[in-house]
Order: sequence, then C-alpha cells, then structure tokens
Amino acid sequence: MSDIEEIKHIVGVRERTDGYYLVWISYFEDDAANAVGQILRTDRDRGSAFASVLSTNDFLSPIWCSPQQGLWVGSANGNVWTTADVTWPAPRMPGLAYDVPDPSLTWRVTTLPDMRRLGYKPNVTALWGSADDDVHAGTYRGIMYRWDGAAWTEVFDAGDAGVGRMHGLAANDVYATGYDGLILRWDGNVWQRIAYPGDESAGQVLTGVRVMDDGEVYICTKSGRILRGGPDGFEVFCELPLSLYGIAWFDGRLILAAGDSGIYELQGDRAVALKETFGCVDLYETSRSLFCVEPTQQVPSLIDFTPGAEPPWARSTFG
Repeated sequence: MSDIEEIKHIVGVRERTDGYYLVWISYFEDDAANAVGQILRTDRDRGSAFASVLSTNDFLSPIWCSPQQGLWVGSANGNVWTTADVTWPAPRMPGLAYDVPDPSLTWRVTTLPDMRRLGYKPNVTALWGSADDDVHAGTYRGIMYRWDGAAWTEVFDAGDAGVGRMHGLAANDVYATGYDGLILRWDGNVWQRIAYPGDESAGQVLTGVRVMDDGEVYICTKSGRILRGGPDGFEVFCELPLSLYGIAWFDGRLILAAGDSGIYELQGDRAVALKETFGCVDLYETSRSLFCVEPTQQVPSLIDFTPGAEPPWARSTFG
C-alpha cells in the first residue's frame, strides 16, 4: 500500500455578484509539478454547496475578479484563464484538458509570451487589474506582464526577485511585492522599484500588500515587520513577534495571517489576537466575510469570519 499522500490546498478566493469562487489544487506529494486545478463556486449563504465551474490538468494559482465581473486565473504553466470577453491565441500547453460543468460560464485560456531573459514560459503567481482590459500578472521569476485589451506584453523584469502579492487602488496605482525585499509600483505607464527601507533587503520575504482607500500602503513580511508608505518610499512601521503571511482590510481593521499563531488585528503598532485556535497562511476579503486558509488541511476547508453571524467564525468543507 502506498504511503504517498495526496495534497489538496486552497490557493485563492474571490467574490462575484453571484457568489464566491475559490481555486484549489491537488497533487501527490512526490509529484507537485503535475498538480491539477479546479474552480469551485458557492453561494454567499453559509452551508451552501460547492459546485465545480472549471476542472483542468493545469496547475492553477492566483485568482482575481474584475469590476466588470470577469474572473481571471493564472497558472504555474504560464497560462491565464478568464471568463471576460476577450480574443486570445490558443494556449501553448501540450495536452491541456479541461471541463466546464457550468454552462453559464465561458472560459478562455492563453499562454503568456516566453520570458525574454529566460526563454521559457512564466509561472504566474499574482494577478490584479483595474478592468478587463487592464490586467497585470506577476511571476515567480520577477517578470511582469500586462494585458491591455489587445495583447499580453512583458513590461518589467525584476531580476529573479519573485513576485508573490499584488494589490492596487486604480489603473495608475498598483503595487507588487515579493522576495528579497521587492516592492514595485505601477504608475499607469511603467513599473518602478521602491527601495526596501533601512537595512539590507536580501532575504526579506514580503508576504502581503494592501493599498488603502486614501492611497496609503501596508506591507507585511515573513519576519514580522509591517511597512507603511507609498510612492515616495516606505518605513518600518512596527516589528511584531510573529511570522506574517498575509494582510487584509476587513470590518474596518487591518487583519494579519500569522501562520500557526493564528489571526491577529493590527491596533496601532501592536498585534492583538483575534483567533488562536487554528493557523492561517492567507486571507481573502469579500463584502460580507473574511476567508482564512489554514496551513494544513486534512479535508479541504475554508474558515470564514462574518461579523454579526452566529457563530462569527465557521468552517466550510468541500472536496
């Protein structure tokens, strides 16, 4: 009997007017390169069933929803999927297969151009945009792509400092963060690198970025730092005795994913525990709920924090 474990993991959640969409992948622990992905949908009501809307042998990863309600999903194989009304070249992934159980959604998929410096397809690790004709894709090797409504184009190369997170306020105010202290800002025309504050940036892993409505930006790091700033630079706002993996603005407060330590709220320059009975390695905001991804999942599940609900914290399982 084989002891090889099948791993199932949630890698993204986004909200559309017709419900919540989540991406999850599954693979055997000795064969992560051949992960397969699904996108599931559930109604906003707790306890609603999850239904598959896309199943593929592509290694899906980040998901984003545009203001026009287009779903956008990246993959480790260099593909981008969308439900938006676009015209794209056929994907360049041999043997790509997929099933669309929900006929109300039409999925289109293409493969990004090969990275100019490296000569092969990128691993898409972050997506964000202002509209269906203005979408940015960050990659594991630090190369940024942009969809302008007509074509995907490589627009910046951060030189192997991989991009992990992206968030923005407008078409001319987008931030991307990643490894080795990487902080990038798109001003509507070009990506520019912003210096990591203070000491040496090497080894600093920036695990979350949130642009506030007033343009102020908060960034969290795996080493427990919170950076605060904007286009003119960043400062170390505080240093916390926690490993941080994500940051979200929800219910009028900044909330931090602190790995095995749980979920915390940033109050001034202090972190106050919200929930310590389970770990959290990612946070996803929606209009009603904050979804929390646990570090390990025996059964694939999401925990949602819904203020005013009873109980306010609840787990939904699927798969």
